[in-house]
Amino acid sequence: MPPSTLGRRALGLAVLLCFIWSLAGPSRSRPAFDQATPAGTVPVELPNEFIEGVLSVPDQVNALGFKPFVELAHLGLTRVNGQGEILPGLAQSWESPDAYRWIFRLDPRARWHDGRPVTAEDVAATIRGVQDPARGRAWRDFWVEIQVIQASDGLVVLDLPRPDSSFPYDARMAILPASDQSGRIGAGPFRLGSWEPGLAIRLEAVSDHWLGAPRLAAYILKQVKDEAEAALALQAGQIHGFAPDWRKGGLGDIIGEGFEVERWPAPAFSLVVWNLGGASGGLDDARVRRALSLAVDRRRLSEHFGGYPSQGPFIPETLFAPETSEVSPESGAGGAGAALPNRVVGLVYEAGRRDRAELAGLLIADLAPLGVSLEPSAVSRDELVKRLESGDFEAALWGWAVGPHPDRHALFHTHGSANYSRYSDSRVDELIEEARIAVNLEARRELLVRLGRLLFEESRYLFLYTPAAEFWYRPPMRGLDPGPFSLRHNAAGWFLDRRK
Repeated sequence: MPPSTLGRRALGLAVLLCFIWSLAGPSRSRPAFDQATPAGTVPVELPNEFIEGVLSVPDQVNALGFKPFVELAHLGLTRVNGQGEILPGLAQSWESPDAYRWIFRLDPRARWHDGRPVTAEDVAATIRGVQDPARGRAWRDFWVEIQVIQASDGLVVLDLPRPDSSFPYDARMAILPASDQSGRIGAGPFRLGSWEPGLAIRLEAVSDHWLGAPRLAAYILKQVKDEAEAALALQAGQIHGFAPDWRKGGLGDIIGEGFEVERWPAPAFSLVVWNLGGASGGLDDARVRRALSLAVDRRRLSEHFGGYPSQGPFIPETLFAPETSEVSPESGAGGAGAALPNRVVGLVYEAGRRDRAELAGLLIADLAPLGVSLEPSAVSRDELVKRLESGDFEAALWGWAVGPHPDRHALFHTHGSANYSRYSDSRVDELIEEARIAVNLEARRELLVRLGRLLFEESRYLFLYTPAAEFWYRPPMRGLDPGPFSLRHNAAGWFLDRRK
């Protein structure tokens, strides 16, 4: 059955209004660490430690590329929770008059792990470091053209090369002290205790953190070889939690009883790309493509793969995901009376992917009653990418991983770098461009809902399903609130419930 862990947390109007206020600014200061112990007090259940199994522990401290460490030990100007809501980080407020210039006001309480105050110069130094090509850091592509206009007196003013209403998402990049850009010192709820390359990282609670002390005394990231070793380590009590790679499936088939699991939509979706550059024989008609979309039983797909039905380019149950009724009718409803010509369509997909081969088989069954015969062909990933980029295909099974940033220019704009469908629609381009400059959240969401509705009407892509991500853990752990964009965003509020 489709996972439903996140279904209990609907994004109500109150949450939207708070988020609108935070983007349209100035934003409201709020606790970043849900359920954290008030600053200056001692957590009740210390000493408590949580050991998470991870598939890799880097050889050296990595404050910008190793997500588990970053989420625990560092803060950016902003933070993003699991559902894509932007929250204060080192900045207590931010605003923009035009989506070009962004003004961030630092929280005067913000401190590094060594007790020194976080300054605007620390922010400027981090940006300079990311922009330096010799240092080869992650995030460079996002920040390389951004200019620091002011960095003093707790104020950071940045100018972007082009308007971007969603820039606060990129502002979640970890900020480092100007005097030590190694990443060993951060401002997050846990400080680095020890780093054993290829083995484990020990992070210890910052008991006097200005946003509240973590409820765990320590959080340990311990390397495991693969999912099978993780399952054994969980059963032996050597680790307390593990998030398997959602691309490879979960632990359900290899782990015993006695564990709890959180499930949520992974930050990706599977889709069929129609090559509309010179398409003919029916696929050049939006009504035909729409009928094919309606014929696909997405509920069956999501049940088969343990995921979530997808009707558009936004991850289900996240901030910008529209309700199905806002975009399209229920799928699996057949061809809606459309007359489709008998047609054989070549469908390429990545070889060696069992899920892709199974997905092709399910699509063949769904579309055959409409007179469309899919002819699947497995090719190497490199060959698939080459065909997508050159246009040498009729239809392709593809997957797209996304971050919390809601811009979909790359996929759907006429000049998008990944517009493999070769589709051009001035209405789509205008909605994407308007959304880029709409600082007000409500206005931007309405534009993106209209974009989703238009994409369904044109059915330039056949959206299928979103995979499920999982986190397996021992029952005493409480306070988890994972989502597509973060597992550990509220790790300071996790605790071991030892009540009988």
